[in-house]
This record gives sequence, C-alpha cells and structure tokens, in this order.
Amino acid sequence: MNTLQKTSNLIIILVLTLCLSFAFSDVALAEIDDYSVAKYAGSGGFSLYVNAGGKLYSVGDNAYGCLGVGSDVSHIDPQFVADNVTIVAAGEESFAFAVCNRQLFAWGKNVSGQLGLGNVRESVSKPTRVDVGFTPTAVACGKRHTLLLSDDGTVYAAGNNEYGQLGVPSQYAKDSVQRSFCKVAATDKKIVQIAAAEYTSYVLTDNGEVYAFGDNYYGELGAGDEVDKSPKNSVAYKCDIDEKVTEISASGSNAMALTQSGKVYVWGDNKSGQIAAGQENRYAVPQQIVDFKQDDASVDIVAKKILCCGTTNYIISSEGKLFAFGVNRNNNCGFDTGGNPVTIATKVQFYAPINLQEKKAAGASEAELDALPVDTTKKAEPILKDFAGGCSARVFVVDSSDKTWSMGDNGFAQLCSGNMATSTVPVQSTLFRVKQYDGVFVEKDYMTWPIIFLCLVAATMIAYIIVAEIKRKKTKQKQKD
Repeated sequence: MNTLQKTSNLIIILVLTLCLSFAFSDVALAEIDDYSVAKYAGSGGFSLYVNAGGKLYSVGDNAYGCLGVGSDVSHIDPQFVADNVTIVAAGEESFAFAVCNRQLFAWGKNVSGQLGLGNVRESVSKPTRVDVGFTPTAVACGKRHTLLLSDDGTVYAAGNNEYGQLGVPSQYAKDSVQRSFCKVAATDKKIVQIAAAEYTSYVLTDNGEVYAFGDNYYGELGAGDEVDKSPKNSVAYKCDIDEKVTEISASGSNAMALTQSGKVYVWGDNKSGQIAAGQENRYAVPQQIVDFKQDDASVDIVAKKILCCGTTNYIISSEGKLFAFGVNRNNNCGFDTGGNPVTIATKVQFYAPINLQEKKAAGASEAELDALPVDTTKKAEPILKDFAGGCSARVFVVDSSDKTWSMGDNGFAQLCSGNMATSTVPVQSTLFRVKQYDGVFVEKDYMTWPIIFLCLVAATMIAYIIVAEIKRKKTKQKQKD
C-alpha cells in the first residue's frame, strides 16, 4: 500500500471518528461526585441545581441557552455549569444568574437587557460575568427584569421597565428597558430582602416594612384598590400589613409576607385559589391565611418559612410541617386532587423514600427503577427547616438532616427523583439518574443525522479524489516508462 492510499484511509477513519464524536458528544452523563441538591432555581421548562459542594448543574429545555452550557441542546441528564456557587436565581422567561467565587454571572434570554450586560441580545448561552462592582447578597428575577441586593442595603435593577418595576422612571412602553444595573430609589431605608413577581418588585426594609413598585393589574402592589391597576410611574407603595414583616416572597402575579408573630399574608391573583383566603379573583390588600387543614381536620399553625411560586404557594410551620395551596395540575401540592386546585392550606404527607442508586447497584429490574421511588405504605414525618427553592412547576424543601425533598412536574426528570416517573407525593431529591436519558432525547434532534450523512458524503468524495489522483499519477508514470 503506497503513501497516498494510506493517507486516504487515514482521512476516512478520521472523518468517521469526528462524525461519531459529534453524534454522541451531547449524550454523555455528567461526572457527578455529589448527588445532593442543596439549592434550586428554575421555571417550568428548565432547572438549576447546586449541590452541597457548591457545583451548579442544569437540566431541561434549553431555549435561549438558559442551561448555560454553551449550546441550545436540551438535556435531561444533569449538565455541569459552574463551581463554587453560593447564589442561583432564574427568571420566568429563560434566563438565570449565579454568584460564583464572589462574582456575578448571567446567561439565557436577554431581549430586554435583563442580564444587565449593557446590551440587548436574543440570548447568551454561557455564563458571562456581570461587572456591578460588588458581590450581591441576593438576586431576584421576574419575567424580564432582575433585582440585586448589596450588603449595604442598596437595590439595583435591570431589564424591562414597562410598568416601573425597576424603581426608575418608565416610559410605559414595551421597549422601555434598562440594559445595565442601576440604583433603585424605592425608599431611603435599608433593604434586607428583595423579591420579584412577573412585572412587580418588592423590598423589605430593616424595620419590617414591605414596599412594592411596578404592575398592579391583580393587586400585586398590596396597597389597596385606590391604586391604579397599571401605574405608569415607579413610585414605591407601602404594602398594607400592620405587623412587622420578617420575610417576603413573590412569583407570577402574587406575593407573600411572613410576620414576626408567624402570620402569613398573601395578595394578588387568586383565580386558582393561590391566596387560600377568599373567593375573589383579585386581592389588592394582603389577606391573612387563617385556615389550615391536616388529615381532613382544621388546625392552627405558626409559620416559620414561606415560598411563593405564583400559582402554587407553600408554608413551613414552626413544627416543621409543609402546607401547600393553589394550582395542583402537576401534583405541585404533594398530593393528588385530580388536577383541581387546593383552596385551603393543606398539610403535605411524606412517605419513606427508596434509594434508586442502591437498587440499581443491587441489580433491580428496569420496571423497579422506573417506578416512583417512595413506599406509600410507610408514612414519614421529616422535620422541614427551609426551602431550597421552587417555581410554578415544582418545589424543593430541606429537612433537619439536610435531605432535600421535591414535588411537582417531572417531565424532564427535573424533580430529581432519579427517574422520570410521574410523582403524586414528595420524593427525596438526587442528581443521580438510573439511565442516560439524553441518549434517547438527543435522537429527537433532527439535524444530527443529516449532518453525519453530509460528513460521510464529504469523506467519500475526499477518498474518491485521492484514489483518482493515485490512478492519474500511475497512468502518467506508465506513459513515462
């Protein structure tokens, strides 16, 4: 075999190798040394998880590059994004933020400048540093706007300002945007917490007062019906809560507040019972939740933590019990109601978890590994201490032993149950997957195989040209001889 023929074979082998590498480069399971879930952020379509070691992973629909992996390929298996993450936050329209090594990074959709990068772009597919001159102590994302909190109690905002949700003058137009983070002058008091609904922003002052600015169509400002439903200014309105507030939370078109005495107030949209305190579709004045149900009986509780996920909301009692109310289409409330909303804050029942990682190692069948990983014949009563995070589709809670539980939609294995089983009750969260789901999912990418075919055609053409050149040179050499 002469040199040209060897070269031809090598080129064919190289092209085939590159084709196969391309075809399967997106289906390898991420190397994970710690399967825990300590923090969660996301929306209905994508999810971000931070494990106990501070490593950030992403899964789900990758529209606008919101997974932060440098492409637009969607994933079911966890994809590594960043190390040393202390804060993670996600917007309702496919964008995200993380604080890594005391620096702020952003990625995803940026059509309204909500990433604060100084420009308006359709998308940013990799975490990009946002130079704000300080390390944020909190990040809150709305639908197309973002709030940052500094350690000196100052709030900064960027993104869509159609309704004055940035706390700066608004043109009341869809193209009213702030491309870089600017200081919010909502109040001259020190801010200790921030929260964001779709088009409304909230701040909690160090003396326990809540101020809101932005859209008020569903009464999101919590300042009473006398306020215009869609104010055209950036005025901060004091929410109508008489007690000292210790915690705020917001999402969708709702907001929640927890008082020093353990009372919970909710206001805004109530079309799906997410206020659990009345029958009206809209509440412009915060409503105290007074009705709680446990085992079909009324109970009194003192709340210690709250989480507003917009259409479904959650409370952890001082005894460490979880109560849920609102939309329950994906069993977001942790129990099956046939898709009907839950209009009374109801205690969620937990059950003994099944470790799928151990079952797989023991040689369990595929059917066992694909089943819901809980034993519903054995009730469990974990003492819950905090929320790891949540969104309109799912919620994550942490118990006293630092184990995380989740409930809600599991369409992209985002519930972190270990598999893709539909969950009707809370499951214990893990980044472990019983199989490489991406191998099946990526086959739906209809561009992969056409590209492989074109590469094979190109390889064949190159080989043909080389062989033809070999024959031409042989013929020419014979003529000389």
